[in-house]
Amino acid sequence: MRDYESLLAKHCTTQVDGLEQPKERELMECIAEALNSNERAFSVVTPNVKMGILERNVVIASRRANDELDIKDSPDFIVAFEEALVHSVRRELKSLELDVVTLDDYPARGGEVVVSDVDGLLNKKDVISEMLPVERIRLLIGNGVHMLLFRGDAGVVGKFGESVKIGLADAYSHALYKEGLGDVEKNLRSADGGFFRIDGKVYATIEKWAEHLGVASGALDTCLKDVHGIVRKFRDGHVLTLYPESDIFKYCGGLCFIRKIW
Repeated sequence: MRDYESLLAKHCTTQVDGLEQPKERELMECIAEALNSNERAFSVVTPNVKMGILERNVVIASRRANDELDIKDSPDFIVAFEEALVHSVRRELKSLELDVVTLDDYPARGGEVVVSDVDGLLNKKDVISEMLPVERIRLLIGNGVHMLLFRGDAGVVGKFGESVKIGLADAYSHALYKEGLGDVEKNLRSADGGFFRIDGKVYATIEKWAEHLGVASGALDTCLKDVHGIVRKFRDGHVLTLYPESDIFKYCGGLCFIRKIW
């Protein structure tokens, strides 16, 4: 798998030059960086990026990686958050001249790219190994994958073994991602928790946000270099610089927020 991941990262980097929007280029670079760091299951936050753009470009990179390795019968699997978004993804992929099929169609006719919504996949989780060559699928991607990673549905994604799983946390799934920061709320009243509510907002240090989100503190520090946090002195004498959740997602939304499932 490592050869595939390395080639996938290389071709993701190649795809950057063909993207028009700075945010799209930034996110493709982010995906390549995560792959080069040996991450196999992660999400990136993708606000204001047209549905299907990243899926399209990562699939292109994946097909090229498979071609270099002479891998056959290894479809890529795109999982969307809801059924309506499956159609958006298929429209975006239409120009690639790839054989794109739905999960229901694959057993009968095969295909190079399989698309499904989350519910469709979950409803078939007990028979998915009979419908798809799960041991040969090397890429799962989409906002539906983000939901599976975030919710910890290891029983579903675990069926795909060591495949690369890239979640795209768009407007739909990112909202649920933020709602899911439940342990922030649990720790608000605990000094050891490292989170504080000030004027109705949740604050923490860069180090604590980095630990919670699964990113390098240096990366957060870089994207917040021009942002002024608030300084608070505590009874034990500690002085901390704190940043609100809103600034973390506003200025650092392009970072890879790793959601490990194993």
